[in-house]
Amino acid sequence: MGLLSNRVDRDSLKPGDHIYSWRSVYIYAHHGIYVGDNKVIHFTRRGQELRIGTVLDVLLVSSRSSRTHVPCSTCNPQDEDHGVVSSCLNCFLDGGILYRLNPDDVVVHRANYLYTNGFGCYNVFNNNCEDFAIYCKTGLLVLDQRTMGQSGQAVSIIGGPLAAVLSTPLRLVTNNVYGMAVTAVGVYCASRVAADIGMRSDVLKVSVEDLTRRLATCTLQVVEPSLPAVAPPGIFSGVTDSNDLAILNQFRDGLENPELLNWTTSDDPCGPPSWPHIVCSGNKVSQIQVQILNLKGTLPKNLNQLPMLSNLGLQKNQFSGMLPSFSGLSELRYAYLGHNNFDTIPSDFFNGLVKLEVLALDYNPQNATTGWLLPSELQNSIQLTNLTLMSCNLVGPLPKFLGNMPSLSVLFLSFNRIFGGIPMSFKDSVLKMLWLNQQSGDGMTGPIDAVSTLGSLNSKIPENIGNLTLLKDLNLNDNDLVGLIPDSLASMDLFSLDLNNNQFMGPIPKFKAANVTYESNPFCQSIPGVPCAPEVMALLKFLDAINYPSKFASTWSGNNPCDGPWLALTCDVNRKVSTVTLPESNLTGTLSPSIANLDSLTQIILRSNQLTGPIPTNWTSLKSLTLLDLSNNNLSPPLPNFNSTVNLVLYGNPLLNSNTSRPTAPPGNSPSEGSQPRTPPPSPTTGSIYNNVPTVG
Repeated sequence: MGLLSNRVDRDSLKPGDHIYSWRSVYIYAHHGIYVGDNKVIHFTRRGQELRIGTVLDVLLVSSRSSRTHVPCSTCNPQDEDHGVVSSCLNCFLDGGILYRLNPDDVVVHRANYLYTNGFGCYNVFNNNCEDFAIYCKTGLLVLDQRTMGQSGQAVSIIGGPLAAVLSTPLRLVTNNVYGMAVTAVGVYCASRVAADIGMRSDVLKVSVEDLTRRLATCTLQVVEPSLPAVAPPGIFSGVTDSNDLAILNQFRDGLENPELLNWTTSDDPCGPPSWPHIVCSGNKVSQIQVQILNLKGTLPKNLNQLPMLSNLGLQKNQFSGMLPSFSGLSELRYAYLGHNNFDTIPSDFFNGLVKLEVLALDYNPQNATTGWLLPSELQNSIQLTNLTLMSCNLVGPLPKFLGNMPSLSVLFLSFNRIFGGIPMSFKDSVLKMLWLNQQSGDGMTGPIDAVSTLGSLNSKIPENIGNLTLLKDLNLNDNDLVGLIPDSLASMDLFSLDLNNNQFMGPIPKFKAANVTYESNPFCQSIPGVPCAPEVMALLKFLDAINYPSKFASTWSGNNPCDGPWLALTCDVNRKVSTVTLPESNLTGTLSPSIANLDSLTQIILRSNQLTGPIPTNWTSLKSLTLLDLSNNNLSPPLPNFNSTVNLVLYGNPLLNSNTSRPTAPPGNSPSEGSQPRTPPPSPTTGSIYNNVPTVG
């Protein structure tokens, strides 16, 4: 603000105006709120200095005009013990000139509320009259008590004049007290804006009612801010943290085809509107999901300076060059880097990944000539459950520490150059899936005693098992094998085949083997060669696409889903499947087109899982469908054109965020079984599709 630009006449004042008057040859100002009826509410040292305002008047008393204090007949008795007082305009000005800041109706409420409840203890450096008036005008509190005072005034009253006298080149200006005042005012004006209005990160907007609850004598106890720091127009251009924004711009600049990202420079990565493929937590980037975009280029070396990055999806592109170090990404949980052309991996790549759960580096030509060893630092990632490093030039013996990792259940290391035996540390591992096949060079040798105690087989039989043309005896009994029996297995010319006591489903094929047993399996029929009902086959193909979760494979048995323990299904009065309800069930895999054969479906609820891929186009043929809740997955475009009568709930699917054209709405019609979605729904608007990218992890 300028010295003269805010000067006003009394007649122009309106209730709510933030006013002030300069004291002591313009070295500082006293502030208050005009509330109408010639009254001003302002903040002093517990009402003892109605006409002065601060202790500086005592220090600078010689600069003030001499006046004899005469009690004012119109002011209220100043016996308040909290320092917020009401006075007439004349007493507030104390002979000074009237100035006004921007008016705002709500400040009247703030000032009156604090007049009743107080504003804490007066302190010229930490909590003074200007802090009171600025809060009433803006609702902003400066929370950092480590600096000298909250307001610009507290800084400028000492630092401004002193700096002006000692450093200004305008010696003629500062040779007298009035010149000093003008210089001090200039310094004050700059420090006022810099210190309080938007160039600090310790500013929070707080309602006056909340402020009163938080005040305790001389200490302001502030809880975690629920709103971002407030800045005036022109100071900051967006929401995203400046460091994160710089890294995203470097990410884009390193691409040969950045237009595929659809990142608009006029928008803000964290929004609104947000950039496609970016998810934020507050103003920090938490996810980058750019998989399968055919991106070409290199990654920025400082990618590990995104402190809140938790999910990185770069798979199936054409990224090349050196992988940046991931050292220090302490929030990273999921890293999908497979199927690219990264040729080098730094030695400190795995340092400090304390929350890592999934790492996929498959099919990258890292260190193609010499190969690379899996560093021991990885063992500190104790939450790691899935590690897939197929065909990425790993060399050397299988590390012992992998067998000791407490959470590692999936380890895929096929198609590398690993040699030697399996360490005995694997004997007590929690591994459920271990792939070590197709090692080049000498390959792996020695006994497999270390893995002989691993859990029973619990996957489906691969279709290419029929390629084992010399096999004569196959005993797979007493495991947890699931799914349909492959036609290739049924056609094998075996002497004996034992499939007893598993979870095989679907029809019993006509086997070519001479001796076959298949008791204790939940087949849909009891006679070989008899097909299952169409609804049953549609549901089994759906299970196949989501990798046969064990709790459903064990209950979906028989030839009628409306009879028996078919978990998560309900049927209508015509004994047709009407709902499929599997929220928060840890489902992985894709959505099967076979669901379109369930023509009586009205609701499909698969929210909060880990499903990937597109929504099958033929699902639009479900004429009875009214609700499709696929929120909080990782589904990809394109989005089929569903009838307008279908409520689509799709928020929490980052890849779908920028690829929908129908309006958004909150999921108010979705049933409430299970716990709440792990990401908040979007703001209410009109329409019938719910699709938003969350900004919290």
